[in-house]
Amino acid sequence: PLMIMPVFFICGGFAAITQWRRLRGHGETVAHYVRLRVIRLARPVVSVTAAVGIVLAIMLAAGADDEFVRTFAVRLAEPLWFIPVYIACTALVPVMSTVHRHAPWAGYLGLAGAVVVVDAVARVTALPIGPLNWLFVWLFAQQLGFGLRDGWFARRSRATLWAMAAGSYGVIVVLVTVFGYSHDMLDNLNPPTLCILALALGQACLFALAQPAIRRAMQRRALLGGVYVFGVYGMVIYLWHTFAMAVVVGVQIVVGLPFPAVLSPGWWATRPFWVAAITVVVVL
Repeated sequence: PLMIMPVFFICGGFAAITQWRRLRGHGETVAHYVRLRVIRLARPVVSVTAAVGIVLAIMLAAGADDEFVRTFAVRLAEPLWFIPVYIACTALVPVMSTVHRHAPWAGYLGLAGAVVVVDAVARVTALPIGPLNWLFVWLFAQQLGFGLRDGWFARRSRATLWAMAAGSYGVIVVLVTVFGYSHDMLDNLNPPTLCILALALGQACLFALAQPAIRRAMQRRALLGGVYVFGVYGMVIYLWHTFAMAVVVGVQIVVGLPFPAVLSPGWWATRPFWVAAITVVVVL
């Protein structure tokens, strides 16, 4: 339940509608807005993909097992699903902001209904339509960001927000215990399911509840500076941590360090060193 991917799209929606409204106020076109956003997201992907490819090629040249490198490459590529989905949601911001302005409830309920239909059909018929929810679920989360930006959540009482958050998490419990959804939110992420939609709503409510405390915290320059750094370099860190993982694994192979079985005691014991090594490479 603490998996924070919905927060990325909620905050992305907050930022995207703010930028779009500012550009629109200056007379810019939809094409200009989309071009700015796509270039900002796509440009670093090209360089990081090339860098990871070089590291994988070096692993193969050094004699690493072909199947190991293939599996590792798949794992490195998995986080990149975020980029095309985020670009798609971003490209639809002008349209969805119009829906939000004129018929916000139709937007929320329409997207939620689409998620329900996709989940139901996919589970009952086994038709491969689940990937449609990569669009419907994350557009819903983006719309929640629009609502945060326009103060809808701020205008609700704290009791209402707590009730909405509790209800959202309660829906997840029902989906898991009654309808057989996975209790692991990572399983519900690829493609996203109704569990992720409920999680997004719950997190939006909790974020709204925390906003007064967050604003007070941001009056401290050190904390504000940290947020600024992660705001500027967040996408760089998200992308280049895959390169860092490739470098660390490559060093392990060269040095001859073992790869403990996942979730084994040895695996847990080495995680702090693994995370520290990746952090060092990302910082560099």
